[in-house]
Amino acid sequence: MQPDPESFDLARCLSAFSGHVSAGSALPAEVRLSFSGFESREGEITAVSDEGQVIFAGPFSTFLGAIPCFTADSLVATAEGLCPVAELVPGMRLVTRDNGLQSLRWIGRRSFGWRALGLNPLLRPVRIAAGALGGEQPERAITVSPNHRFLTRLPGEGESGERLTMARDLVGLAGVTVPPGTEVTYFQLLLERHQLVHVDGCWSESFRPTALSLAALGPGAVATLAAELSAEERASAACPVRPLAEVAARGL
Repeated sequence: MQPDPESFDLARCLSAFSGHVSAGSALPAEVRLSFSGFESREGEITAVSDEGQVIFAGPFSTFLGAIPCFTADSLVATAEGLCPVAELVPGMRLVTRDNGLQSLRWIGRRSFGWRALGLNPLLRPVRIAAGALGGEQPERAITVSPNHRFLTRLPGEGESGERLTMARDLVGLAGVTVPPGTEVTYFQLLLERHQLVHVDGCWSESFRPTALSLAALGPGAVATLAAELSAEERASAACPVRPLAEVAARGL
């Protein structure tokens, strides 16, 4: 008996985390799962390109949760004013921290129901209450995927101390929780480069098309992005706009 299709699909929701083998900007064409036992959730993940090149490989435990995403009611600052993520369309110009107004090139979405969230707690969204990040940020409660990163700053340092910190690493701070829920839809916002966009009054990341995050999108979205971006553009867009925080942030 094979693991049910939804469990199989859940294991493809990967994050750009440590402990994997990666082959750069090649697009994943196939993800292979090898379960260690009949009812086990443990095993190995391997992704390969059309040419059979191994893009990444590692244990299930290495790949924690969903790709970085917003949820439908997040309010994004655009040239025309605030706009819910679910109402954005490609071509709209978003406010970025470093490069002014930048055009939105692509929007992805992926939904998970109660069963998916129950089977894999690492898919469950993180809710950050108004003001929980300090300095009155965010201006209103924001809900994101656990691997979504926010701009934070190391205590006592200026801009040189800026880091991108995952929402899941903020859980435990006052106002940062994983609320119960039965379903969620995650949205990915791709710009020409990885950017900090202004959402709900704070700076957080746009979609960064690494090999692992591309694999989590599914074949349809990967095909769309392959047509939209050249290999060089994917490599440029995958370069992080700030250093990635290596440990949980407790000083913001």
